[in-house]
Parts: sequence; structure tokens; C-alpha cells
Amino acid sequence: MNGIYKGVDAIAYFENKTPRYDFIVKPGADAKLINLNFKGASSLKVVDDHRLEIGTVLGAKYQQGLFAYQMVGGKQVSVPVKFKKVDETHVGFEVGAYDHSKTLVIDPLVYGTYYGGDQGYDEVRGVAADSLGSVYLTGYTKSRIYPILFGPFGFSTAVGKDAFVSRLQGDAYNHDYSILVAGSGDEQGNFIQLDPLGNVWVVGSTNSTNFPPFQSAPTTAAGNIWVLRLTKSVSTILTPFNNGLPALTRMGSSVTTPRINAITSFNIRPDATVIPGATVRLLFTGSCTTAGIAELGNFGNKGAFYLSLDYTESTNSFNAVGGASGYIQTGGAATPSITGASFDKFGNFFLNGTLTATGNSDTAGASPVFVTTPGGFTNSRLQRGKDIWVRKYSPESGLLWSSLLGGATDDVTEGFFKTHAAGGTDIGGTTCATDPAGNVYVLGRSASFDFPRTRGVFGEAFISGSNYLTVTKISSDGSTILYSTHLRNSGSVNGSGIAVDPRGNAYITGVASATYFISGTAPDPIEPNAVTGVGSIPTQDPLRAAYTQPATPETRTNDGFFLILNPDATALLRGTYVGGILDEGVFAPYVDNGGDVWVFGWVDTWRKYTVFSSTGTPTDRPDAAGRTGGLDAPFITNLAFKQGAEPNGGPGVENENSGYFLTTLAEVGLGSVHGPISYRRDGFLLRFRESLPLISNLTMNPASIPGGDPSGLSSPPASTGTITLSAPAPTGGSTITLTLDNATLASFQPASSLTTTTVTVSEGATTANFLVFGRVVTGNQTVNIRADYGGNVKIASLQITPWLKSVVLNPTSVIGGNPSSGIVTLNAAAPAAGAIVTLGTDRPDLFTFPGGATVTVPSGATQVSFAIDTNGVVSNDTGSINATLLGVTRTATLGVTPARLNALTLTPSTVAAGSTSTGRVTLDGKAGADMVVDLRVQNNPAGYTITPSQVTIPAGATQSPTFTVQTPFESANVSRAILAERKSGSVVIDGPVSGNLNVLAILVNGFIVDPKIIASGGTTTGTITLSNAAPTGGARVQLNSSRPDLLNPVDTNGNIISEVVVPAGQTTATVTLKALFALTGDEVARITAWRGPSMSLGQFQDVTVQALTYSLAINPTEVTDGSTATGTITIGA
Repeated sequence: MNGIYKGVDAIAYFENKTPRYDFIVKPGADAKLINLNFKGASSLKVVDDHRLEIGTVLGAKYQQGLFAYQMVGGKQVSVPVKFKKVDETHVGFEVGAYDHSKTLVIDPLVYGTYYGGDQGYDEVRGVAADSLGSVYLTGYTKSRIYPILFGPFGFSTAVGKDAFVSRLQGDAYNHDYSILVAGSGDEQGNFIQLDPLGNVWVVGSTNSTNFPPFQSAPTTAAGNIWVLRLTKSVSTILTPFNNGLPALTRMGSSVTTPRINAITSFNIRPDATVIPGATVRLLFTGSCTTAGIAELGNFGNKGAFYLSLDYTESTNSFNAVGGASGYIQTGGAATPSITGASFDKFGNFFLNGTLTATGNSDTAGASPVFVTTPGGFTNSRLQRGKDIWVRKYSPESGLLWSSLLGGATDDVTEGFFKTHAAGGTDIGGTTCATDPAGNVYVLGRSASFDFPRTRGVFGEAFISGSNYLTVTKISSDGSTILYSTHLRNSGSVNGSGIAVDPRGNAYITGVASATYFISGTAPDPIEPNAVTGVGSIPTQDPLRAAYTQPATPETRTNDGFFLILNPDATALLRGTYVGGILDEGVFAPYVDNGGDVWVFGWVDTWRKYTVFSSTGTPTDRPDAAGRTGGLDAPFITNLAFKQGAEPNGGPGVENENSGYFLTTLAEVGLGSVHGPISYRRDGFLLRFRESLPLISNLTMNPASIPGGDPSGLSSPPASTGTITLSAPAPTGGSTITLTLDNATLASFQPASSLTTTTVTVSEGATTANFLVFGRVVTGNQTVNIRADYGGNVKIASLQITPWLKSVVLNPTSVIGGNPSSGIVTLNAAAPAAGAIVTLGTDRPDLFTFPGGATVTVPSGATQVSFAIDTNGVVSNDTGSINATLLGVTRTATLGVTPARLNALTLTPSTVAAGSTSTGRVTLDGKAGADMVVDLRVQNNPAGYTITPSQVTIPAGATQSPTFTVQTPFESANVSRAILAERKSGSVVIDGPVSGNLNVLAILVNGFIVDPKIIASGGTTTGTITLSNAAPTGGARVQLNSSRPDLLNPVDTNGNIISEVVVPAGQTTATVTLKALFALTGDEVARITAWRGPSMSLGQFQDVTVQALTYSLAINPTEVTDGSTATGTITIGA
């Protein structure tokens, strides 16, 4: 959403189905403009800087984990930000100092949640994630209310610890499943891994005597390790065990004697499918009793072991791999521990731990205290007191190389952290990890001033008296230390474990603690009043900037921490404490395939204890209500699986008679009378994206496309997908996997089916585009495009529509015989070859397409029109007009009504009285059958005749044959209505329609003959003048001669005429008068011109015809007998 405020954009999206939003404040813009209104909220309360409480009808909901950052030099630099209440319904942000020339992003935390039940306490001790973003957890619960779904082990007994195995959906908000693994005693899950087939493996511990509970004869020995395999399918997991599947077994024990003390790491070979005959290879490290374990045999009294087991699914059996299993052998009084293991991508594995020995020795000599191999890095064969050892094994040939790592004094690996119990520790996880190149990373601790450190690293300088956590990167062949650095920590700090992402960033987790003591005279009651050795880590962009704990005399608490080293260890990318005011336990981090890091463990959410003075006076610490703990608000994101920490009070409070206070007393060396320690605890799960940018947005433009190519050229239209990252892509670019959820709807290729592909955001860029092509569909469908960047998933929807959107008619109802037009509309512009649409109808008797049976939408256009001709009907009728494209038909209905009399026309419509006019009846469409039409003159005036008086309009015709209206002479101008109507019997069923005929009573008011005297046989001209101009069709003037034997009007051919027509628009006309012979002398003839019923209405002229004169001449005048003479008569002589 661009420009929601000036210079501020908002991105609303799903993070693995979890709705989230970020605000993007552009350079120069003001973050104070952002103003949130929570519609429907009953109240708003800023609980603290990073937590907002929203009152709803369902109770209080929270938005928390507020965080802001800028990208500076390719790194996230945090910016101070907090909620600020504007008024009762609006909340904004108050942002601290930052670089206004760079973009500011508010709220990018990926995920943070509590995990567990209520009325008790829980720990998350192992995490894994698959490529679909699902999250797998294990640990234990003592909660009375635990979010269990039905599984193979039934429900919690609320007695002791029960191990849980859970899978959260990709949004980490809902369960796919959650099961409990429980016996009569305590069980806990410690490690969880996925094999290459997607099955889930869990390693845990038990002290129950009836475990596994589903077996008919469970093992009776306590204190053993168990391994559980759950299949990938949710349906299988939620089904009770059948025939021993999934696999659950106990290791390292006889019936009566447990022999495994602890498992320190658990790994699965990533290329397990290539192991002949085995489904998967498992690698365990740990310690055992002096008797050894049956899977390894008894090789001596050294307790550190590594065990490779091949699991065969078909037989549900385990077999130890001899070349990849054994004890860590030492010489003399040296004692090894093993704290870490990691496979490389080739199936080789690394082990590391601590060699505890005295004195110094060169292990290259005879009878070494520890076997090392030549060819290692400098001083890799020197043993000086306690040293870190590192080994690489081949799964087939055994040991490949072995080295020692350390300085002049003690150097150790840890993989544990201190707990609140007196002198107690907990296994944190592995202390070694590998990168894609096969290099090994070792987490240790060193007090040696000469511990190997390479130049230019983050922790190169050594401060005397320090005891540093160290990270050392060793080449795959063991020959070179690629980097080695300490972590600039101080005080009491333990490293839980290490993980490495595909880029080589190293992630380190651990726990910081402190020691209390009594300064001066012991108080009463005896409680510490001073602190020393407070653990400290370097911070960089922290979510929790300082290690805090209750002030004395209240007893100390621990704080977790999380550090990230860049690939060459020259910089700390992030350093933050993880926790709150009370105790936390943080286990080794987990890096998923996408490079996201998961930090997890437990946090005490409430505690209270009572101390007694020497007189027995009780004092509650910190007070009667106890102290509330939990994680700081920035660690818990909105819509977390569990947003609130374990509530105070009520049932399920854990009461211990040993713990915090005894730890304090052990530290100060004193004793006291005290009551039980009461506390609550929750597991927690945090997901960070540090090394890779997030997919901040996935859009499709356009959001809807038609499927298929209407031109038949296999070039369907495409929608352009745009992936936007939250930061520039790193070196080598960011490759995102794209998946379509329905192959029948869309493809990443135009001409074939491709539902999975990749797109790369180029190095330094933040966006990349891809194309999705629609397949032919018959109705609107939605396909989901899933973009997966190492488990960071965004989903966008694309609507696939038929090409043909609609066919619309205008008008939708016509009178038969009249045309209609249709418009075909596509859902997108037609391709270069156009889109050919087939037209059709279910009533070919009623409709035709004069332009043909197809119509082509031109290239680039979305519409084209076509014409529809209709036939006549005798009653109302309908039919469908169909347009078809790529198997999709759109239909519109066209109604047809019968034609009716529409008009009666007369030509001419104005005539001179006594003239005729030609008429025709016209329909408003085509006749559906023969139509008989009656004709008449309104009011039946005398003298008017219509011939014929009835006409028939043939079927399919639109007008009648012509008819004639004869008008009589009128004495004045009149208008006569000529009517046409259709009857059924005597009832008029259609019409009448009429046409007005204007009849003009035009008189002759002038008649002149010039000359009036003419010779016999001669001619003269008569000029007739009318009272008005003649109308259309002219005006007939009748002529009469009193002496037709003497003088007559004639036409141009000399034929006698009785009338002459004055042309339309004229008032005069001429007529030629032709004289015959006046034989008896001059004679007179009267010519009369008139209009009307009588000559008395006309004008006349008398014309004199002169007598005929002539002479006779004979030549010759004399002739002889038998000869001839010629006589000549001359007229007018």
C-alpha cells in the first residue's frame, strides 16, 4: 500500500500464514505521521514501550515485539522505537534518533512466542523446521493444561515430567499435532531432527520403569535414553502405533542397569538415502558408565562415546556402524569428554570435546595421551593441560584427522549452561558445526593468552585474566585455522552451542550468570548482599541490551544471550541478551535450510520464596505476591502461538526445597532456614532472520489473467510476479523457489506444465520478476503462487479467468425484423493474432449474423461488436445468442416481439383537389405472417376513393403494396386522414395508423390567350394562372373549347388534350391552342380553363379564327388532248 501517509508505505503480508505488517518510512518522511486506529477495540493501553494491549470482546489482545531498523552497510541497524498513545482510539510511534537519509523499517521481527501449557511449567529443548516452514519442537511439560492433540500416547497424567513432540504449522500459530511421551516417571525430549525423507526423530531421556508405555513388556530399568521416530504424515502421527511403528527404542541399557549417562548431541546424516540397505543414519554422542554399552562393546573405562546407528525402515531395526562408532580413547590419566558432532554434506562427521590431562606433551611421540594425526594446523599436536580436541571421521574408513586446539592454560568446550539448582548445569547442545564447504566451527572457552587467534578478527586482543568464549573455523582437511576469535565476553558466561548458516555466519547461544556473596557481617536472615562475576557479552542491535537481575538480597537469576559472527569473524552482526528479569535457559541454536536461526529454551515467568530470621520471622522474597518474569515484550510477536506468559498463582505452581536459595547459600558458604521455592515456567521459541533478507512482498500484476491462447499459437497472456526483499540480495543473489498449487490452472511456462521453478534476485537488488501463464479454464479459478526463500514464505493469489468475459446485447429486445447488436468482451487485450470468437444461436429460424458466424477481437482490443438480424414473429418469442472461445460460452437472451402497423405514408402528402396520392402502409418490423390491412378515409367524406381498400403485407415484408387515393374537387383547402388498421372480425387489433392528405382547393383566377386572333390552321398560347402555387404532383386544370371543330388545346405532339398540369410550386402553366379552318368567314371559339366541379368556377377567353382565304393557279393554262396541267391552291393568299 503506497503512500498511506506522505512518504510512508505499508506492507501487509503473511509470514508463513501469519498476518504481519511493516511500515516503510522513506528518506525524509516523518514516522510521526503514522496513526493506528483499531476499529472495534473497546480500549487501547500502552503496557510498555514495545507492547500494546487491545481490548476486544474476546478479551485483551496484544501487539508486541515492536522493532525498527535501517540497513547500513548491508547490516540491520536497530533504531529506538516505542508505542505512543495519541488518544483513546489511536496509537502512533515515537522513533528515536536515526539517519533520515535512509529508509526506516518498523516491525520486522519474524516470530517470537511462548510455548507450553498453563498451571505448571514447560521447557522447549529441541527445534527443527522443514522446507515448508513447519516447526517441530520437543521438550517437556509439567503443566496441568497442555495443548495436546490425540496421539499414540494418550493424555498427560500430570504426574512428573512428560516429553512432548509438536509440530506447528508454517505460521507457527496452530498445531498440526502435539503428543505426549509419558511413563510412570519423568520423560523429556532433548533433541529433534528431520531425516532426508521428512520423518521426525526425537531423542530423550526417561527414568520410568514402564517405558515405552505401549509395549506389552516395557523395560523396567530407569535412567535410559529413548529414540522416537514419527512418520512425515500427520495422519500417521495421529494414529496409535501399529506393529511397532513409528520406531521407539531405548538405548544403552540392560534390563537392570542403565549405562548411558547423557546424550550430548544428536545428528542425522544428510545424504542418508545413499547408505546401502539403510533408510537413515543416526549419530549420537555422549557419556556412558564404565561398563560401556552393548551397541559398542566394552572398549575400556572411558565414558565418551560416539555411536552411529543405521535404521532400516522395512524391518524397523537398528544396526551399529562399526567404523563410525566407538569410544574416545586416551592414554594415561587423561579423560575425554565429547560435547559436539556435525555431519558435512558428504556424510563425513566431526566430533569435538575436551581432553582433561595434566602437564604438557607432544602427542606426535610414542604412547600419546591423545591420538592426533600429522598435517594439522600449527601446534595441533601439542597437549597443554586441558585442551579442545577436534576430529573428522569418514563413515566408511574411520578417523581422517585428529587435532588439539588450545594454549598454555586450560581450554575447553562447554555445550552446557548453569541452572538455578545448586551447582547444577544443563546440556545446551552441540559445540561444533559445519558449513557447505565442509569446514568445521568449534565453540570453546579459553583462559590462554596464546589461544590461536587470527589477524583482524572481532576478538583478536587478549585481556589478561579473561576467560573467553571462542569460535574457531578449521578447514575441511584440518590443515588450516581459517579464523579464530574470542567473543569479548567477561564474567560468568557459558556457551550452550553453535550453528552455522549456508553463508558461514556463526550463531552462538548461551547463558550469563553471576555470583552473590556476603560483604561484611552476615545479615539476619542470612542472604547475600553483594554480587560478583556478572556475566557480560558484547551487544550489537540488541533486542535486550542489558543483563538484569533482582537486586540483593533477592537471589540471582540468569540471562540467555545470542551472538552472530559474520563469515570471516571480523564483525559481530548481532549481540543481544535473551530473557527477562528471572531465569532463562537457552539451548544450542538451530539454523534451518533457509538460513533462519531459531533460538529456544525456557523462561521462568514467576517465582517466590520465603526466608526465616534466627527468631523464625518469615520474609517473602520479593514480597507476598512474588515476582513476575517472562521474556521482554520485544521477543513476543503478534499472533504468537502463546502470547502471554504463565499466569501467577493458582494450581500448578512448582514447589522445590532446593534451587535458587540453596545456590545462593552454596555460593556464600552459609546455611539458613528457608521455605520452598515456588515458580512457574514457559518454553519459548524465537525465529530470527539475520543472514538473509525477508520476502517482504509478493505481488501479481495483473491480479487476474485469462487462461490459454485464443489465437491457438501457444502464447497465453501472463501475469508478472514481483518478489520484493526486505534488504538487498547478498553476494551471489537470492534464489527463491516458486510453486503453483494447481497444475491445471497455471504454469511457469507458456506451452507446457511447470509448477515449480526458481527466480533469482540479483546481488544488490531487492526485486525480481517472473511470469505465470494461465491454462484454459471454464470459470473463474484462483491459483496460489508460493515463494519460499529458505522457509520464509509468501503466498500471492492469481485469478485465472476464461478469455471470454461476456457477451452483451443492445437492445435486449427488438421487434421482429429489426437488428440488434452484440458486444463481445474479453478479460484481457487480445494477442497479436487476435481472438476469434464463434457466434451461435439456439434459434437459427429467428436470428442470423450478417457478418458471418465468427468475429475477431483485434490485437490489443478487449471488445468487438457484431450485428444480429431478426425475423418476424406472430407472438412474443426469445432466443439465445452465444459467443464461444476456448471452450467457454457466454450467452445473452434476445427477445423478439411481433411487428405492428407503424406508419401510413402518402406521396404526395399534399395534392390539389381532384388529384390522386399514392399510399403505403409500413410496419415497425417484419411481418411474422401475411397481414391484411383495411384502408379508409376518416369520416368517409364524399368523393374520395381508395383503390384497393384492403392491402396484404406478405410474411417477412416490412411494408404493403401501394394504393391510390383519389380526391374530389374541394371548394376549400382540407386535410383528410387516411387510416390503416388490422381487424379480427370487427375488433381492431392493430392500429389505426394514419397519414394526413392535404387537399388544396386551387382555382383558376387568370387565363390569357395571346394572340386572340389567329389565322385558320394557326396556333396561339394560353397562360393559366392559379390562385396558389401548385402542390407536389402539380395541379390539374381542365380545358374546354366551345368549338372543338374550330379551336382545341393540344400537346406538343398536336394531340388534343382536355387538361393541363401546373407544375409543383408554380402558379402558371401554358397551353397551345390549335385552330382548324374557318370556312364561312371569321369565326369565334371560347376556351375555358377551370378547376372544380363546374366550368363556372373557371376563366375563359374568346379566340377569333380568321376565315380561310386561298387562290387557285393552273399551269399551263392550255393543254392539248392527252396532256396534263398542274393546279396549285395557296391558303391565305
